Amino acid sequence: MLCAQVATFVSVPVFGYITDTLSTGNELVFAYGLRAATSIVFYLSASPKDGHVTCTLVCMMLAANLEEVVIDSLFSKRLSGDVRAAMKSAQSFFGKLG
Repeated sequence: MLCAQVATFVSVPVFGYITDTLSTGNELVFAYGLRAATSIVFYLSASPKDGHVTCTLVCMMLAANLEEVVIDSLFSKRLSGDVRAAMKSAQSFFGKLG
């Protein structure tokens, strides 16, 4: 967890740069594709004690944080204030559920 938190702290500025430079469709595909790729690698691991599992989990957590940054970026770029508040509330509610 500590490795993932430190990696997230260091990579958030990079995530902001990615969301600023990529177009909307490309940043969504990149974020969700990265999460899918790390999930597949984790699923295909033979043992949870393999050497690459820790790196895979850190990358998976980074991809989840990238998804959040992309969604927040899309909300702030594309939605008006009143709709944005409702969407953020719904995102937070359903995020807490699962």
